[in-house]
Amino acid sequence: MRAMKIFSHPDVEPIVVRELGMTMREFLLLGTAVTGHFQNKFVLTTNQDYGVVNISKDVSAVFFDRITCTIDELRDETRKQQSYGADWLYAWNPLESKPLVRVDRAHPDRVVCPLPEFLLRRTSLGVFYDLVKSAGFDSPFGDAFQVFIGDVIQEVCKPPRFTLLAEEPYYVGQNKFHGADWILSDDSAHLFIEAKTKRLTLSARIKSEGTALDRDLTTIAAAVVQHYRNICDALDEKTRWVPDGHPVYPLVLTLEDWFIFSPRITENLNQHVKRLLGEQGISEQVLADMPYTIASAQDFEVLVQVIAGVGIQTVMAKRMETQQWNWSLGPFLRDNFPEQMKTAKGGLFVEDFKRLLPERPAGQ
Repeated sequence: MRAMKIFSHPDVEPIVVRELGMTMREFLLLGTAVTGHFQNKFVLTTNQDYGVVNISKDVSAVFFDRITCTIDELRDETRKQQSYGADWLYAWNPLESKPLVRVDRAHPDRVVCPLPEFLLRRTSLGVFYDLVKSAGFDSPFGDAFQVFIGDVIQEVCKPPRFTLLAEEPYYVGQNKFHGADWILSDDSAHLFIEAKTKRLTLSARIKSEGTALDRDLTTIAAAVVQHYRNICDALDEKTRWVPDGHPVYPLVLTLEDWFIFSPRITENLNQHVKRLLGEQGISEQVLADMPYTIASAQDFEVLVQVIAGVGIQTVMAKRMETQQWNWSLGPFLRDNFPEQMKTAKGGLFVEDFKRLLPERPAGQ
């Protein structure tokens, strides 16, 4: 559903159609149908007719061509990726890109799926990798993710208990700033939210040497410092948001998890944040007064459900305790709010999901 809402955004969908040759809904439906097939059967024929979900043979042929490789191609690509050094555990699996494999040269329409989980990921948020180098993609994609985060909040945190302010540009002298993407408030605290689509690069994920990781941490540190700049301006009453003395908590959201929780990585990130704060003329005291949190969209979908139950301050004050401030958000919520987690939904937007599914033909 996350992929559907982001990649079906009116400014992103034309790029999807241009690059994939089909809508995001068609790509998702095919991915779901094929994944479902492999829950019960070992082999699939790509000649399968998907007319029952209103998808033509031409469209399904394009779909299968994009995510299928031959066994020989898989072997060649695996040889290129194999590692016997310190990075062997993190070596990239070519099945992440093409999860379907043609194994029978006499019947090239027959494919197997060694890891159905890879197939489901590839045909949902994995579409990012098909589009990332497309002309004009970055800005609409970032906007779509920001809108999605607002949709998540509005789905769960209802007025009048909660109020939500969207991004609103403001000026400091002649300089224009865009402000925080979202500000979620209740009668206890304020959550300032910045949504970033930047992903951890492959090199940073799979290499034990730290150059690539350090470069990516610098990028996310810049987002944190930009967010602090927006918050400081808001507290100085340079924006339409009015301070009321309640605590403020900065939250930077990423589309996928960056797994920033080990002591070495958090220390490295904090060093970059402190350096950039100094360059921006912002006091390091903000780190003590308003500790930041970095979380994935998936964890955020759960966080807002817990907040809806107990309030912003109850959750975030607990989060800021010394022994828990650098925990990954998912384990933190499970450990500290078990009762609220029992009722947290694994997926939101039920009505949107129903509209994604095709209507049953009459009589079925």
